[in-house]
Amino acid sequence: MAAPLSPPAPPPIPPPSSSSPGASGTDSSGPASSGPARSGPGLSPIVTSMVSGCLSGAVSKTFIAPVDRVKLLLQLQPTVPPGRSPGYGGPLEAVRETLRTEGWRSFWRGNAPAVLRHVGTTAFTFTVKDRFRVMFVPASSPPSSSPSSPSSPSSRPPPPAPSSSPRRQHLLASLASGGLAGGLSTLLFYPFDFARTRLALDLGRSRARQYPGGTRDVLGRIVAADGPGGIYKGVGVALFGSVLFRALHFGLYDFAKAELSPPGEPPSLSRRFGIAQAVSLAAGTSCYPLDSVRRRLMMQSGLPKPAYSTALDCARHVLREEGPRGFFLGLTPNLLRSVGGAVLLVSYDEFQKLLTP
Repeated sequence: MAAPLSPPAPPPIPPPSSSSPGASGTDSSGPASSGPARSGPGLSPIVTSMVSGCLSGAVSKTFIAPVDRVKLLLQLQPTVPPGRSPGYGGPLEAVRETLRTEGWRSFWRGNAPAVLRHVGTTAFTFTVKDRFRVMFVPASSPPSSSPSSPSSPSSRPPPPAPSSSPRRQHLLASLASGGLAGGLSTLLFYPFDFARTRLALDLGRSRARQYPGGTRDVLGRIVAADGPGGIYKGVGVALFGSVLFRALHFGLYDFAKAELSPPGEPPSLSRRFGIAQAVSLAAGTSCYPLDSVRRRLMMQSGLPKPAYSTALDCARHVLREEGPRGFFLGLTPNLLRSVGGAVLLVSYDEFQKLLTP
């Protein structure tokens, strides 16, 4: 008698396809095709902010470098030893004398540390200020509706009455975030600012210069004479002035750009440049006396007998010897420098548009 045949093996279960449901009864096409394929990796927001800040900082600083040096020559000529400064009577005379004695390339003297400082400061400030602003503005949650009738129009609460509280929060958050970011960036990149100031006042051609080796020569000789603290002379005033300037410069720009633009429309390039120019003028003029004091303190590093012991002593000395005008030497070219500040703010916006996918 023949052995009974074994039952045939069940056919293999085919793998679930995008058109057949899975074992759980749910459509498996969700996990298999979660959306359209990405076109590319793209830049993250933090990288976009950093690159935009670096590029805009380098462009604006190089653009205004000649004006910046003339401003420093006028602002700090009282600190130059007698016989080394020709005693400029104004911006035009400073330009003519510098061209005659040092050549046109000297207008960019010290621009390398200026660009390094400005690129680092701008990239850091633009990168963190938006994140600081989120810390100061609490996230708003939509009003909750009744669970019994979630879609009933009559059960929805009426829209809140317009008030100035969100605008005030936006302004305070912009000022606080801009100031905090500016203060931290000042501490990080202050030695580059110190080197830029000393090189701008390094008069003469190559053989007659005090620091012919450039930035490394400045920092090395000052650290050898006064220690690391020598390249941080005036940092307290700089910190206060930077917080104030950045709060006005970036904070007012963000606030004015949002408030003075038509609702739902991005501000035009001309409108943004006008806002940036007004903000740069206001911030630069307000903080100029602090800038004069801290740069005079920078010029005391490495001297055997400094003329000022503290920032307050420097301010009293300037007021007694030169009057209020002493705090505003070089203000005229500084007003021209505000164009560079406007270029910085506007070019940052434009670079972000180019880098954002």
